[in-house]
Amino acid sequence: MREIQQFSLSKIRLEQNDLKNAKSTKYLGQEKVAELSDLIKEQTQLRDLNLIMNYNNMEDTGAIKLGQSLSNLKDLQNLNLQLRQILVQRNLVFKQKQIILRGNQIGNSGAVGLAEGFNELKNLQKLNFNIVQKSFITFKILRQYRPFNYLDKNEIQQEQYFILLQSLSKMTRLTDVKIVLQYELQIQNHLQFNQLNKREIKSEGCKFLCQALQKCNLLQFLNVDLVFNGIDQIGAAYIGQMLTQLHQLKNLELNLFFNPIAKQGMEHLLVGLSECKDLEYLSLNLSNTGEKGEEGGIILAKYLNLLGKLKTLSLLISSSFIRDKGYEALQGAFLNLKCLNKLYLGLDNNQINQNKKSNILQRFKRKSTKLIKFDLYI
Repeated sequence: MREIQQFSLSKIRLEQNDLKNAKSTKYLGQEKVAELSDLIKEQTQLRDLNLIMNYNNMEDTGAIKLGQSLSNLKDLQNLNLQLRQILVQRNLVFKQKQIILRGNQIGNSGAVGLAEGFNELKNLQKLNFNIVQKSFITFKILRQYRPFNYLDKNEIQQEQYFILLQSLSKMTRLTDVKIVLQYELQIQNHLQFNQLNKREIKSEGCKFLCQALQKCNLLQFLNVDLVFNGIDQIGAAYIGQMLTQLHQLKNLELNLFFNPIAKQGMEHLLVGLSECKDLEYLSLNLSNTGEKGEEGGIILAKYLNLLGKLKTLSLLISSSFIRDKGYEALQGAFLNLKCLNKLYLGLDNNQINQNKKSNILQRFKRKSTKLIKFDLYI
């Protein structure tokens, strides 16, 4: 039989209707994941692998088998692996129920098993890896509830998580990477939990991730989503250092929403970003990352001015309090970017004078003739 070169599996285990049944069994489970892994392992000439395996309760056994199958795919070039656990449900009605919503329940040995598989993917050129833990729950009515396990999470401790991140350093031929490691929990209507986010990667984890990715110096497209990970100015400095090594980067998307990097961390990041001379597309989310002040706005403008080839800019800096002088400096930077033709701005909650806000549209109409798309939220 001719060997398969492309394989795609999209198995969305947990449908909305399943949320009504706390003991739903519509998942692959570790045995089926192991069988699937054995099938993949045989396809030694596989070039493209797309595995969307959210909510499948694979546990460590399944994750280890999956890692073993990956280690056999020496010629793999494109990998899309999603092991995230997302619960989106609103207006639930609970009456004396114990709710158990299963994820993949990958633990320490499972993470190490996946890392061992990643270590062998030396010919990989494109990677999309998603292991997000994210939950949105809105309670409409809550009566006489008993304690419940709202989400069976991936119980990966930091040390093993870092081993998994380090394994990316072996993929030195990568040109296109998307990494999603965000964590977010939103609970409404005054319900409290004793344990929420205990698996933020923080600056130490950011260090392992950045040191791995900076070895992938062929990267042209990089998308890193690190929402709610407790990364401070030290972690931002690691990101900046990584960017100084990625000289071929043309497209960068970096989401640091709700990480306390503050003004100094932002400057560390921007120093590295300014080394990406060929950057044409930049999406930067620095909203709710700490107060930057007027000086922060001026610093941001200074480094944006150095990205002379930039064609598309999406900049979100809500709640940074850059105020009027910071805002004016940014306006000047945008107008100095001669190649810029698409601009998306999110500047709300920055204590900017209302008159100055209204003037920005007129200034761009008069001075910028190349903008073909302009979205502004202030």
